[in-house]
Amino acid sequence: MALQKKRNPSTNDRVPDLIKQGEILCDVTKKKWRLGKSIGMGAFGDIYLASDDISRHVGPDSRYVIKMEPHSSGPLFVEMNFYLRAAQEARIAEWKSRRRVTSLGMPQMYSFGSHVHRGTRMRFIVLSRYGESIEKMLIKHSYKFHVKTAFTLAFHILNVLEYVHNEGYVHSDIKGHNMVLGLQRDHAPVYLVDFGLATRYRNKDGTHKEASPDGRKAEAGTTMFSSRDAHKGVMTRRSDLESLGYNIITWLGGRLPWEDCLSNPEQVAERKEQAMSNIRVFLNESFSTRPAPSVLGEYFTYITTMDFDTDPEYTYLKRIFCIGIREAGFLDDCILSFDNHSKLSKNTAYKRKAERENLIGQKKKKRTFISGARNPCSIHNFNVSAVRKTRNLDRGSNLRSKKFNWATILAMNPDKIIKKERIKNDLHLSTTKSLPISKSDDLSNPTPAMIKVMERSKRRSSEQSSKRFRGDSNSTPSGLTPAMEEVLASRMLYTRVLRSSSRRQKQYCK
Repeated sequence: MALQKKRNPSTNDRVPDLIKQGEILCDVTKKKWRLGKSIGMGAFGDIYLASDDISRHVGPDSRYVIKMEPHSSGPLFVEMNFYLRAAQEARIAEWKSRRRVTSLGMPQMYSFGSHVHRGTRMRFIVLSRYGESIEKMLIKHSYKFHVKTAFTLAFHILNVLEYVHNEGYVHSDIKGHNMVLGLQRDHAPVYLVDFGLATRYRNKDGTHKEASPDGRKAEAGTTMFSSRDAHKGVMTRRSDLESLGYNIITWLGGRLPWEDCLSNPEQVAERKEQAMSNIRVFLNESFSTRPAPSVLGEYFTYITTMDFDTDPEYTYLKRIFCIGIREAGFLDDCILSFDNHSKLSKNTAYKRKAERENLIGQKKKKRTFISGARNPCSIHNFNVSAVRKTRNLDRGSNLRSKKFNWATILAMNPDKIIKKERIKNDLHLSTTKSLPISKSDDLSNPTPAMIKVMERSKRRSSEQSSKRFRGDSNSTPSGLTPAMEEVLASRMLYTRVLRSSSRRQKQYCK
């Protein structure tokens, strides 16, 4: 029963391997696997290098690992069932194609089985081999990642959490120990592993479970990074997001306010409640020597607005971290790097401000017009007639014409106007007479339709002749309108009155 004794993975004391190298295991499909050396240990078991070629020694370049724990241990059983239900290869491929994601840090289980060692029954699962954990990389970089590294890690972990939550589970133990780097070319940049505490948050009918505290699940996970809900035994999706936020603070070199009281879970839970109630003070305390990135404030503020059953807006959260990378002056190319980082070029730097305004919903500024550029359209009254500007007109001339008035036009010289109209009519008659008359124009034998037209024209001519003033020897030309005829008649009447008055004056003088 000594195999079931819980060990602390954070200690530096290395416990000897539980199973010796070269031992052969047989899975449920009767396939045999050969164990290599132990490369890690968990709370109840170890992780070994493995190979499906049992005839050769397992080298350091092995593609597989085997995770083993005693049957009495529950986490590996939970993890095995999670992989069987939610991490099948077809489901992962379908998710990636539907979301148009090229890589997803979701591990895949190849096989599982049982093995008896020294009278103790062991359970094992076969997984892909991955690289170093994020916790080890953080130690190598003096407990501080570059801002691009930290936010790119958060971006990829959010992709995995979106998949896990879509399958109806929450991870419940987000920390650097459970994040490992991809090792092969077809691997994702980072993987989220160890689903021994994965919990279903949905019922069988698809509804969210009630947020009722469960003392059996309280304090599950790692106390330093567990969420406020985890301290109560309530597992929600916002719990994973909150734990990820605490990890990001440590990745950026910050210090969580409850690190000095981890041995007292109740005091840790109280300090987390105080921190999330005043995020600005919380971040200032975590980053005492320098200001915290502004996107962290937005991230934690969004978490505080979520209810226990709120569907997280993963796209919004990922966009926050992309903007944080750009604000730092680096390119958000989703490439996870720890030393060399691609800087933001000048051609794409202008996008930072636009994306920031779209994210927080700032109002657009009014457009100003510079002198020399095109002026905005002015209000124009189309009821006022205006002369069109041309190149031939003088710039200083008056471009607007005077008001139109028939009396002014007729007062000029109506006799000349009449003579011009007569000349035009005579020219028209002379041209029409010179033209040969075709048989079709002969009116000696008109059709009924032609007779109607001729009668209509005679009627019109008689009406026009009746409208003309009698006693006037000179007939007005057909080109004048009735208004012109009235003005002309009044003018002639005025001349008659002047003549009669002049005659009377002459007689009076005699």
